[in-house]
Amino acid sequence: DNFADLPAGLVDPREAGELGTQGYSGIRSDRRLRQELENAQVSLQTNQCLTVAEHWMHASTRFSRRGYSVESPHNSVHMACGFPMTSLRYAAFHPIFFLHHCNVDRIYEKHVQMETPAECAQEFAARQQALSRRGEDNRYRQPLEPFRHPVETSRVLMPADTLRTQSLGYMYDELPPDPTMMLREEPVFAAFVKVRVLELNYKSYMLHVFIQAKGAPWVAPSGSPEDWPSLSGYAGCGAIFGGKGNDCTNCKTRPPYNVLVEVQDTLRRLSISRSNAEIHVMCEDEEGKVLALEQTPVPPPVLLGPMFEDLHASLGSHGPDWPKVEPSEEVLQLQKSLVKFGYWSPSCPPEGKFGPETEKAVKSF
Repeated sequence: DNFADLPAGLVDPREAGELGTQGYSGIRSDRRLRQELENAQVSLQTNQCLTVAEHWMHASTRFSRRGYSVESPHNSVHMACGFPMTSLRYAAFHPIFFLHHCNVDRIYEKHVQMETPAECAQEFAARQQALSRRGEDNRYRQPLEPFRHPVETSRVLMPADTLRTQSLGYMYDELPPDPTMMLREEPVFAAFVKVRVLELNYKSYMLHVFIQAKGAPWVAPSGSPEDWPSLSGYAGCGAIFGGKGNDCTNCKTRPPYNVLVEVQDTLRRLSISRSNAEIHVMCEDEEGKVLALEQTPVPPPVLLGPMFEDLHASLGSHGPDWPKVEPSEEVLQLQKSLVKFGYWSPSCPPEGKFGPETEKAVKSF
């Protein structure tokens, strides 16, 4: 409420594009903002990014092994806030931008303190050295231009400086609490694999994920995205906070990254197995326009999860009638693994039926 309108004189509306046209009208209400943060599981993402083992896993979207870096809640908050926070061009023209980035820095500082600055520096340097041997720049040794050190003003700011806030002239009076080290089942993700930053060209998207049984007729939801979480198949949302296209040197060299949305609770609620589920996605862009996924450069998602879905199933031979039984996705996963690790060279492609060849391969294993 304190920043409901674009302050007079901040920009020339005639030269400020969408910011001049929309002002702050796209900023979400408190109720909608809370809803979006919950749909994106920002609290879980923040907790999980503090539990990863190494500095680069916490700090970089390169960490995509079915987990979250601090970039995940960062992007989700940007998209949850509404325009101009959803726009790479205009986000910094709203005070929320600075509050948000101070909090991201506070979360980062918590991870540094948990791991210790010395250990983070060692991991950061080692990771960049390994990447440089593969032909990339060593970013640990590159100045953070155009920024200069705020205390030692005669020199540029270096990545190693970011690991000790005291030397930069500030400390946080309170850091986030220690993360909860949860013993939880391995999640099932709707995974948008290899999102290519360069193709985004300043576009940002909130990706709303819906789950339904395979083959069921799909009817795109109507009404406002604010109403979609009440639909039975709604599973949550993930965020892509744009890229600068060819204007950005980092975007040209940055590898594709993954966006993950956990869907195991929705699968369970709908009593659908992963093998019998399909994903549908509706998108909101940075201006709040609703689009089908096919209208964006975002890759279609796939379901990723643990090898075996039914933790209570017992996999055993189907006996002499095995050719007549219905194929089992669990048996198919078993067969694929036996082939992958060299325990089975089947006479025909695996089909999910537990016959004598599969039994022999299991015994070999």
